[in-house]
This record gives sequence, structure tokens and C-alpha cells, in this order.
Amino acid sequence: MPEEQTEKQQEQPKVSVIKEGVDRYKSFIFGIQVILFLIIVACVITGILAPQLLLIFLNFLWILTLFIVILFLVLGGMVMLGLKNEAKGILDVFMEGTLSVVDFFDFLKLVAKNFVQIVKDLIYFLVPFFSYVLAFLIYIALLLLFKWVGSFSDVTVITIILTAALMVAIGLLNRPGKEDPSTEEKWGKKLGRRFKDVFGDAMEVVIFIFFLTMDSTNLFFLPKSLNVELHASLFGYNLMERGFNIQAGFDITMTLIMLTVGLEILRFGMRIVWGGVYFYREINQYMGSDNPQFGPSKQIKHALRQSFDSSKDDIIKFITYLTVLIGVFLLFPKLKLLSMAVTSITTFTLDLIFRERLSVRRSSNDLFGKIIAKVFNV
Repeated sequence: MPEEQTEKQQEQPKVSVIKEGVDRYKSFIFGIQVILFLIIVACVITGILAPQLLLIFLNFLWILTLFIVILFLVLGGMVMLGLKNEAKGILDVFMEGTLSVVDFFDFLKLVAKNFVQIVKDLIYFLVPFFSYVLAFLIYIALLLLFKWVGSFSDVTVITIILTAALMVAIGLLNRPGKEDPSTEEKWGKKLGRRFKDVFGDAMEVVIFIFFLTMDSTNLFFLPKSLNVELHASLFGYNLMERGFNIQAGFDITMTLIMLTVGLEILRFGMRIVWGGVYFYREINQYMGSDNPQFGPSKQIKHALRQSFDSSKDDIIKFITYLTVLIGVFLLFPKLKLLSMAVTSITTFTLDLIFRERLSVRRSSNDLFGKIIAKVFNV
């Protein structure tokens, strides 16, 4: 029995090698058929568009056929004169020359493979360029739409709509995906992930610049008909007043700031609780629910502490980022503070819908957050 199994194991590689050779032979024959078909199609098209070029090709084919016929007759004459071995030698030479076509096709396949790889590398290298170009075009389109509406109407509603739509788009674009480290990433997925990351950063820049420039009346790339003063009001408050102006709508300014900060604090609180659930499951699985010295209450408190510690750096970055952002937007009309509040409401809603956004293991990819963290060393 063991000897039979050994023989079967030895036969399996032989069978696989033979099968692989047959498959390669079939693919080679199929390749020749495809080439012949393409030649025929090319001849038909050339005969219609350029008959003289087809005539040159047919003359070349006729001369080649004549050469083969003459060679065939010469070899026949050599055999009749008793030069059989010499005729075989000539046939061997032509056979080897014919078989070199196989090497030529292998060379063409290698060239094509390398060319495809170079094109892939070039596309992968140019992804950031195309991402920022696309983001810039989106910025121009958003600005044209906003300015066009502002040329004849109040812009409060469109500010709310655009802010919410942009935050939803960014949230879906930066939504964490499941990655399988056991499988090798295909080029298409790798390209898509690179575009997603770079385009996400580019869109964050676009959104920030859009909200900074949306009320400007000196944008040189816009026509004069769109470089107009905007009008926006909410509940009787003029949102085009500066945020730091205490005498004009101080209560609406503080309301927008408190709404923004309150929602962001609530978001981080949800992240800490969500992370605490994860840590509690790990602790409870290890310690058990009936542990007299480390019961469920202590396990919950320990899990929340772990979650808070793991999010502490992000909280510090968030506090710094939000403080800088509010400080900057206070220098501009209250309309931008409204957009900040809408941003917080939208991201809070996305956190409720997509719970994976709350994971403490997900590091922040916010571009301006990274810049501010670098500047203030937090």
C-alpha cells in the first residue's frame, strides 16, 4: 500500500506537467489562429482603404511562396541525386529557423507584460495629480453654484445643503473598510485605495478653501456677475456679520459654537463608550462574569479607562483643532459658523449610522488635523 501511494504521488506531478505543456501548446495554436485572422482582416481593410499597399503585400507573399516551391524542388532533386543526408541537414536548418518564431512570440509576450507593468506604475504614480485636479474642478463647480445662487437669493439654505452633502460624501469616502491581510491586494484595489486616500485629503482641502472663499468678492477667476456680495439670514439674524462682533448677534454666535463643541464632545464620548464595549468583551472573556475580586462593575470601569487612555491623544488633537478652527472662523461671517454646526450634526449622524467610525482602532486621517498636530506638537 505505501509503495502504491508513493507511485501515485510521483505520477501526479508528471500528469500536471504534461497538462501544463498541452495547455501551453493549445494557447500557442490559438495565438497563431488569432494572428492569421487579424492578418486576413487587415488585408480586407487595406484592400478597401489602400489597394496599392495590399498589392505590395501580395507580391511579397507570392515571392515567398515561389521561394518555398523552388526550395522544395531543389530538395527533391538532391534526394534523387543521392544527397539525402544533405537534404535532411537543410530541412533541420529551416525547422530550427521556424521554431525560433516561438521564441519571438515569447519575447513579444515579455515586452507586452513589461509595457503593461510600466503603464500601471505610471498610472499609480499619477493618481495624486489626477486626484487634486478632480478636487480642484469640484471646487470650481461648487463655487460657481454657490455664487450663482447668491447672485439672486439668500444663501443660508444652500450653505446647509452643500455642507451636509459634502460631509456625507467625505464620510462615505473615508468610511473604514474591511481588509484581509491573508490575501494579496490586486492592482485595481490598490489603485482604488490610493485614489481614495489621496482624493479624500484633496477634498478636505477643497472644502476648507471653499468655506474660506465662498463669500469673497475678489476671486479673479470668476466673472464680475458672480463676484457679488452675499446675503444670508437665520431667524432674523444677519449671518454675514463677523463672528467676533459682540454687538451684532452675539447669542447666535455662541449658540452655533456651543452646538458645534457639544456635538463634537458627544461624538468623542460615544467613541470612548464604543471602545469600552470592545475592551469589556475582551476583559470579560478572560476574567469571566462571576469573578469575586474583579466583577462586572470593575471590568466596565477598567474597560472605559482603557478606552479613554487609547483615545487621549486624539482628544488632545481634537481640542486643539477645533479651537483653531473656531478662532479662524470667528474672523469671518457667522455663515461659516453655521456651516461648522451643520458639519458637526452631519458627522454625528454618520457616526450613529456607521458604527465602525467610532472604533478607537481607527486613526484619524484628517489632513488639517495632521497639520495642526504637527504645528502645535500634539
